[in-house]
Amino acid sequence: MGAPRWTYLVNILVQAFCFIPFGIYALLQYDTLDSFFDCTWETYALPHSRFYGYMIITYMIRDILNCLYSTDLILHHAAGAFLTTWAMLQPCSLEVYLAGVSALEIGSLCNNIGVLSEGSNRQAWFFRNNFIFLVGHIIAIFFVYKILMGNAETSYRYAVFSFTVVICIVRSKAVYAQYKEGLLAGASVSKKSK
Repeated sequence: MGAPRWTYLVNILVQAFCFIPFGIYALLQYDTLDSFFDCTWETYALPHSRFYGYMIITYMIRDILNCLYSTDLILHHAAGAFLTTWAMLQPCSLEVYLAGVSALEIGSLCNNIGVLSEGSNRQAWFFRNNFIFLVGHIIAIFFVYKILMGNAETSYRYAVFSFTVVICIVRSKAVYAQYKEGLLAGASVSKKSK
């Protein structure tokens, strides 16, 4: 597992009751999907969006200490904190970025549940989570594509796309490593019980 068990429980609570609802709330502030995805006009970032951005930044920085066992997770959290900070400095598309983060956090929530699972439940969660991660990654890449087509700073638009692809790759690698670690731990426990 790498990190203390209680950190996964805390992360599940933050993801379930803060990140995912704030992302949905960001989406619901717009009348239509077209107005939500319209990244060509300067928006006034809604106060809850700024608050959500600060939550993500502090969460990512705090959680780095729990990820010292995995270079991939450290990169994921450092990139997430950096990119969220940059997104908050842009004149538009913050809500699109934050809703994309929420789509990714659904996969992270399920992964944390899977890491805490034992035996065959862990394997079942891994296969479910692969699908959830895939869907979350597709949604996030679509949201990032919408930012790319918007009028934010050019360097930001290309960086957010590149960083998101890298974040998706390192997240997937980390999940697979956690799954393998769980299988190895389960195998050593079953050998000891024989």
